[in-house]
Amino acid sequence: MNVSAQVTVKCPRCDACAQFHEPFAFLRAAPAGQTAIAWGGWFVVERYPDVLPWQAPKGRSGQYLVYGGDDGRGYAVLHRGVVDCRACMARFVHELAWPDDLWWQWSIRGHLLWACDRAQALQILDYVRATDRPARSVHGPIGSLPSVFLSAKMRGAVVKAMEKTLAAG
Repeated sequence: MNVSAQVTVKCPRCDACAQFHEPFAFLRAAPAGQTAIAWGGWFVVERYPDVLPWQAPKGRSGQYLVYGGDDGRGYAVLHRGVVDCRACMARFVHELAWPDDLWWQWSIRGHLLWACDRAQALQILDYVRATDRPARSVHGPIGSLPSVFLSAKMRGAVVKAMEKTLAAG
């Protein structure tokens, strides 16, 4: 699995818009022309070896990629990575706090809506704005979108909040 995700975050140092990068690519086959480290059934390519070199998880019996935080069963994807901030010109290691660290987030009538990046926010906005919506897939941002944001009563508030933020940034 070549995890190439980057997430737009608030820089922990200056509160500006920054990028959080997964520091490793996990491939099933050794990549041609790149140095890779064998880890279980994976080949790990370091994206930021000068900032965050690869270390296999300690005390873990399985070589698994896990999502949603570090649960001790393998390597937690999009948990500990590299923040690259152009505002304060910093590049550093950071543990991502979901969804608090995310740049694209909206508190709407007591519910938190968030997106990983601008493209995902636009995709969510288009879906919420639509009055004749296609069925949701279980995959991707639309599939995991809480249904509270899809009600006709919430549509106006969601669209207004998202459009305001997207227009500003």
